[in-house]
Amino acid sequence: MRLLAKTGALIFIIVFIFSARSQSAGAADLFQEAETSYQFTFGKQIIFRLTLPPGEEIQNIQVFFRVKGSNTSSGSAIIQGPTAVYTQSMISTPLPPFREIEYWFGFNTSDGKSHVTATASFFYEDNRFEWQTLDDTPFKVHWYKGDLQFGQMVLDAAQTGLRKAGTLMNFTASQNVNIYVYASGADLQSSLQLAAVNLIAGHADPSLGVMVVSLPEGPAQRMEAGRQVPHELMHILLYQKFGPQYTRIPTWLNEGMASSNEELPNPDYFIVLQDAARKSSLIPFSNLCNGFPLDAASFYQSYAQSASFVEYLYKNYGSSKLESLLELYSDGVTCVKGTQDILGHDLNSLDKQWQAEMLGVTPGNPVSALVPVSPWMMLLVLMLNAPLFLLAWQFYRYYSKK
Repeated sequence: MRLLAKTGALIFIIVFIFSARSQSAGAADLFQEAETSYQFTFGKQIIFRLTLPPGEEIQNIQVFFRVKGSNTSSGSAIIQGPTAVYTQSMISTPLPPFREIEYWFGFNTSDGKSHVTATASFFYEDNRFEWQTLDDTPFKVHWYKGDLQFGQMVLDAAQTGLRKAGTLMNFTASQNVNIYVYASGADLQSSLQLAAVNLIAGHADPSLGVMVVSLPEGPAQRMEAGRQVPHELMHILLYQKFGPQYTRIPTWLNEGMASSNEELPNPDYFIVLQDAARKSSLIPFSNLCNGFPLDAASFYQSYAQSASFVEYLYKNYGSSKLESLLELYSDGVTCVKGTQDILGHDLNSLDKQWQAEMLGVTPGNPVSALVPVSPWMMLLVLMLNAPLFLLAWQFYRYYSKK
């Protein structure tokens, strides 16, 4: 009997504990499932709302919010009837656009206990425009000015960029890529400036698989799509391949890879390099490891040099060595040492070899000739002489009919 009594008491205690836990979990679920909502006007404000649980006296209501993966901010909500409301200014404290924002509420009940709601999220996109959407895995294009043919043109540029990237290295798009297309540089700039970001043309957020570009109407629109979209895509593909360590890749290699992925070589780069070689004002690549100079001329020249240097490395060492170099840099090896370990030459030696082979610069003879007539020069010649070719063709057709 005594054993049976003890057994019965033990069973009672176990049932009580489980019952208490169940009641506690039920209370937690009540607050976890409290209704929350948001409303935002891009660049101006975000309003967070909590519907107060009925029959509960709650106080010290706080809202917590953050860009996903970043630090958390908070604010004190005020009670307006059955709702607690908090308004966050996007003017004084802007958030970056095209990011996922997470938020939740925390508060105390009359018994002194603290509770939090479930975490909710939303995508903070530029809702000043009515976006049209077209997708073709892994890409989704968003634009607000132009017809369906325009959206398809941007998709084609993205798919072409993905195929070209695959020839440079073993790249595959492991997640979806969202492409937001602004109809003017001014619209794009206003979007980024509202978020306290200052950039010139396109921009990619590799960790989210998002790029924003500007493609104004005009005869150069198709060419710009073939330049900007593949360029920004390369940054995203590099992140997908190397993860957060992507930020350790030297700027000259990161931007050189992106420029190399553009549909056509930039003919202006050839002119910039020719002028810099003639003036002996080439920038050492050791100075382009952690960013580019901020003045416009040097900034543009840095892109031209990086594109040409990556072309030189690819031509002389191939994609496998280039991929090994990227992997080594992503592991944290220093900018100057990385090339020595993979290519057998330090960065300064490679710099001189590049100048000699690609630009014809040799010691004592700053510019013997811009040696190989590169694709840039060929493209430049074609562009400059296109009107003459067209005129000659018209003359030919006219006189051949006589």
